[in-house]
Amino acid sequence: MICEYRLAVHVRTECVERLEAALRAEVQAWRSLPVIEALMTLRAIDFLSATTIVAELGTCDASNIPVTGWDISVWSRASTPADPRSTAANSPEPAIPMYAGS
Repeated sequence: MICEYRLAVHVRTECVERLEAALRAEVQAWRSLPVIEALMTLRAIDFLSATTIVAELGTCDASNIPVTGWDISVWSRASTPADPRSTAANSPEPAIPMYAGS
């Protein structure tokens, strides 16, 4: 029983080594190779971990940034008060009730 287990572990270890060697060969032509090498300088980040991180994150170009649902117009100059010290109490407009019943 133990011999079968050791043989299975040995076969799987060789399979992982072959896959990692093939991955190393493919990564040599990848444009993200410098990023992988930089990640590998960090403690506890080996080749496989660095490659997985880069593959999951993808490239970091401007074309890859997701479009959010935020309305950028809320940050326009017209929506900010002229005097940052002004408050609702100093405002000439009446306060809007919080609840419809009030």
